[in-house]
Order: sequence, then C-alpha cells, then structure tokens
Amino acid sequence: MSFEEIESETMLLLLERKLIFNSDKKLSVYQFTNDIQNKFIQNLLCCNLNFKTFDDYLKHVYLTHKEYKAGYEDQCVGEKIREYVGGNRDNLCDIDYEFYVRILNKYKMYCCTTKGCAKRYTSAYGLRYHLENGHSSYRIPKRFLCTFNDCNKSYKNANGLKYHLRNGH
Repeated sequence: MSFEEIESETMLLLLERKLIFNSDKKLSVYQFTNDIQNKFIQNLLCCNLNFKTFDDYLKHVYLTHKEYKAGYEDQCVGEKIREYVGGNRDNLCDIDYEFYVRILNKYKMYCCTTKGCAKRYTSAYGLRYHLENGHSSYRIPKRFLCTFNDCNKSYKNANGLKYHLRNGH
C-alpha cells in the first residue's frame, strides 16, 4: 500500500468516524485506530486460522507469507512516517508519538540473528554495521558526546550523535 493510499484510507476513516460514531471529540491516532479495530476489524481468517485482532493478523502475514513481505512498500511508507514524526514531534501527544514509533519499528525488517540479540534495523547497512561491530570483543570508542543539558550519551561516530540531537531531544 502506498503512502497516498494510506492517506486516502485515513481520510475515509475520519469521515466514517463522523458518520458512524457521530462524534467530533478529539482522539489520538492510537485511540482512534483501536476504536476502529475493536468495532470493525476482528476475527480475520487466513490459512484456516482465525485472528481475533488486526495486530495478530498482521504478525501472521508478516511472519508467514514471505511473498507479501517481499512486495511490501515498507521503506517508502517508513520514510514518509519518519519524515512526518521528525518534523512534527512537538505537535504530537505522547500517545501519537508512541503509535508512530510502533509503526516505524514494524518496518525494521533486518534482524540480528545472533542468539540473545533482539536488535532490528531498517536497512541492510545498519544490520551489517551491527554484525561487524556490535558483537566483537573490540569495542569502538564512543568519542562523540552529547552536551545537551546533562544527557551525557556518547556515540561511535558523528552520524550517531547527529541523529540523537535531531530526534532525541
């Protein structure tokens, strides 16, 4: 599903909310999505299995149907959401922000296969860097320090610090 299709679907859902629920009260995206899922998206069938929630259904599709996973436009949609959240963090309530972060985490398709490691990445390059540097006995020194207030976080390279400053504060 393209970003434009998601946008159109969202607009239709908002219109549907006004018509069906007859309510103009402001809900967070997370609350609204849960309302819709609880009322309309239940008991989904796939592979002769019945999924009570939409999240369970999505997990099944993601883990079971590799051809679906391969054709999914995850990078494009993930980038659009990342751009939106990155540029509008101050305008989002914590619930909305957590909702978008949950969506972004679903797009981290590159998983570390090392036993006991649950790290996930949005690109093969991030996973490769992690595999080359994350589990070795030699640790790269973290020379790039964040000086924002009393944060004191440190990073191995300037890009890590730059990302942290842009998204962490």
